[in-house]
Amino acid sequence: MASPRRGRLSGKISIYQLKEDVPRDYHFRGYRELTESGLSVTPDNYQKVYEGTLEPGVTLEGLWETFNLNHPEDFTGHSLSMSDIVVLKQDGAETAHYVDTIGYADVTEPFLHPERAAEQTASYDEATYHLDQESYLYVQTSEDGYDY
Repeated sequence: MASPRRGRLSGKISIYQLKEDVPRDYHFRGYRELTESGLSVTPDNYQKVYEGTLEPGVTLEGLWETFNLNHPEDFTGHSLSMSDIVVLKQDGAETAHYVDTIGYADVTEPFLHPERAAEQTASYDEATYHLDQESYLYVQTSEDGYDY
């Protein structure tokens, strides 16, 4: 999976949250826990609760703060939480980020390109976590266990 863009962002943002009728097993779970339990990020389970423009200089951490402490007036969802999806459109590219236990997990393939994701295995193979403005943690499985 591709890693989230580093540093400051600009472009467009969309926030998706799970629909109320989606089973509770999907709600407020870390990405690894979700996938290890045999569940997956499925676009049909989500509804768009916000769409807007990213101000220059905003970071993914800044978005978390905004959508938890300073909700925009036109934001209709709950505070940004685990299992929510942030979609960024920047420089013609779109990426999707699952709000995880720590940072974000890149879910571009399963969320934006589910037809391609269906071709991949259902096991948890890799993830990128955005720790802060300049730090990322990339985790993948290997024959010997986890590779950080």
